[in-house]
Amino acid sequence: MNNEKPRMEIFLGIFLICFSTLFLELTLSRIFSVTMWYHFAFMAISLALFGMSCSGIVVYIFKDHLLNKKVERLLATSSLLFPVILLISFIIYINIPFTFEEFTEKSFLMLLLIYLLISIPFFISGLIVSLTFAVHFKHISKLYFSDLLGASFGCILLIPILSYISAPNAIIFAAFLGSIASMFFCFVAANRRLFFLSIGLTAFSLCFLLYGIFANPLKIKYTKAYKEYGYIYEKWNPLARITIYPSYPTEEESNKPFGWGLSRKFNGFKPKEMWIEQDASAGTPIIEFDGDLEKVNFLSYDVTSLAYYLKKDSKVLIIGPGGGRDVLTALLFGSKKIKGIEINPDIIDVVKNRYADFTGHLYSRKEVEIINEEGRSYISRSKDNFDIIQLSLVDSWTATTAGAFILTENNLYTKEAFASYYNHLAEDGILTMSRWFFSGLPGETLRLVSLGLKTLKDAGIKDPSKHIIVAKKSQWMNFTRGPDGIATFIMKKTEFSIGEVKLIEDVCNKLGFEIVYTPLSCNDESFKNLIHAENLNNFFKSFPIDISPPTDDNPFFFHMLKIKNFYKLNLSQGIMSVHLRAVTVIGSLLIVVTILSIIFIFGPLMVYQIKGLKNIKGKISFLFYFAFLGLGFMMVEISLIQRFILFLGHPLYSFSVFLFSLLLFSSLGSFSTEYINKVALKNKLQLILGCIVVILLFYIFLLPKIMDYFLGIEVFYKIVITVILLAPLGFFMGMPFPLGIKLLGNNSQEIIPWVWGINGATSVLATVLSTAVAISVGFTFALALGGISYAILILIIMSKEFLKTGEIGNQ
Repeated sequence: MNNEKPRMEIFLGIFLICFSTLFLELTLSRIFSVTMWYHFAFMAISLALFGMSCSGIVVYIFKDHLLNKKVERLLATSSLLFPVILLISFIIYINIPFTFEEFTEKSFLMLLLIYLLISIPFFISGLIVSLTFAVHFKHISKLYFSDLLGASFGCILLIPILSYISAPNAIIFAAFLGSIASMFFCFVAANRRLFFLSIGLTAFSLCFLLYGIFANPLKIKYTKAYKEYGYIYEKWNPLARITIYPSYPTEEESNKPFGWGLSRKFNGFKPKEMWIEQDASAGTPIIEFDGDLEKVNFLSYDVTSLAYYLKKDSKVLIIGPGGGRDVLTALLFGSKKIKGIEINPDIIDVVKNRYADFTGHLYSRKEVEIINEEGRSYISRSKDNFDIIQLSLVDSWTATTAGAFILTENNLYTKEAFASYYNHLAEDGILTMSRWFFSGLPGETLRLVSLGLKTLKDAGIKDPSKHIIVAKKSQWMNFTRGPDGIATFIMKKTEFSIGEVKLIEDVCNKLGFEIVYTPLSCNDESFKNLIHAENLNNFFKSFPIDISPPTDDNPFFFHMLKIKNFYKLNLSQGIMSVHLRAVTVIGSLLIVVTILSIIFIFGPLMVYQIKGLKNIKGKISFLFYFAFLGLGFMMVEISLIQRFILFLGHPLYSFSVFLFSLLLFSSLGSFSTEYINKVALKNKLQLILGCIVVILLFYIFLLPKIMDYFLGIEVFYKIVITVILLAPLGFFMGMPFPLGIKLLGNNSQEIIPWVWGINGATSVLATVLSTAVAISVGFTFALALGGISYAILILIIMSKEFLKTGEIGNQ
């Protein structure tokens, strides 16, 4: 082992490799959301950690061959391979038509192939880090500082970079960063041939990146297993990839305008329409408009427009206006003031600028104001009340850069969100939402009603049944495993009058819509039983899927599969199959990564005869120390992301602010351990872990209240509060890993690569476990498990079996 202080080039190389690695991981999460489904974006995190974990185990098993005088040459060679393998694996991947419609042997093998293929570059970057840590373990504080600092830059710079270049070109940028890192490692290796090769590789990567920006040679070829074709415009950002098509290939009568909720009774004028899609799945039309509202009269024949028959000449808030269809509807019914809150800036740009002439400058009209913001964030700060608040099929099916299951619209469908909507309604205002309807098991619509009932009861309404109307339009498209209609849920702040109910019934009869529920009638037993249930909790428990009101702590509106029905795929007729697959994927992934974690921890112990292991008391306890450290760190991180995204609002910057702050302060914590005196080091480590547990207790009990109190302030001040809140936690969380390596390195440095691999393996487990726990019981419980992991670390250190090296300074 080389105990000399590493040269500055090593620190810079580690910084750039980790910069590139996290940047690559987050970019892949965006790409997976497009090419597969949003829940597979979650796979990017796990395969990255899996690849890096494997490298630690490989270095440990083959340490006698790898950790020798030629290690610097191995680092140089590995750093050269990293950008090359990165590009090759990605090029192969975008040529694979992957689908996961059903769990078959073929789809499983294809998924496994993709998993292994994409994990190779992460294996190589992990190999570089693992080798460096093993060789220079006495300087782990500054090396781990470089690691975390690089990762934090990879996070914060992804946002501006992915706002200007496409995700495939961002992959090339990651390779470019890796090639720069190779120059530093090759320079340290003092091998002229390798150094000049690294210079050539860097020059090639730069040229390829510039060529990619102008020519886009690495285009996505398959999305959801279908070959891409026909779009006239494409734009990526950290939130979604949008594509514009010149028309919508409707599967109903082609002579009618597009509309999932459009009545079959309409036979009038059909305007030209373009189609805009997010992540090759969720779509919305862009309607040609020349200012003549008669030409868009078909919008009054749509079930999503029912609320406007009750409130004309109204003040309207539309969350998720997309291509402008709902805005046109509000104009058609004479709305005097329309505010649209659109989360995706590129959609606003398309309607307001790029295709402004086509849309009749819709988003620039004096009655219309379009704001680029997240809906919850806006309404929490707004002092306005509205006659109508509308959300029509707001489901982008996109995973943000935060990873999957943290959908951009999760926070719009919670108990707290509905309370905000209710509080911003005028005295007799209306909340209207439209969702998919499934005749067999209409989970989404029932869940809207559950949220409405909870909101009304919390507001002191004695008989909520008089405040709710549900109507649907059936059979818009022939789906075998999807919805068979669109339902509109209408909730009024005051009771519906008999005249209002009769008006809605008359409109539905005229347009061929079906009444599901009104205060005067009900044609669906599920809705009747829900609305008139004496004990809602008992009703929720007895219902086959989870239709209880989601909360900000458990905001998974679209995931209704109960744990006991985890693999009952026959329920898919009642739940969008894509969301069913999402929950099934995470359940399967949890089983797989648990098995892998066990193999990584005990595999080398059982298969490979470890020299000296049984002669050093306490070494196995150190394996568990790093296992629980990886588990705790990632469970805390994943659990807190959702909280801070809700607090900060727009996911384009909230995720980057959160993760950058956490990693930056963790890197500073690691750096500070360089100057911690080794005397009584074990006691100091216990104190640090105790501080982490106390801070997490503070987060569990007080963080929600703090966030609720400051939710309505300006974004800049919320960012300042976020940084202040994360600074102490991040600082202390960056210390246990380097201090653990220091304790281990005194006489057991040979297993450093192994514990690095174990730490990564349990980090993989934590990413899946925290999400599974959050879906089941909430993010607070997942955060508590992270705190318990850190508490267990204290117990491990206190155990008699803990490595005697840790006791040296205590004597």
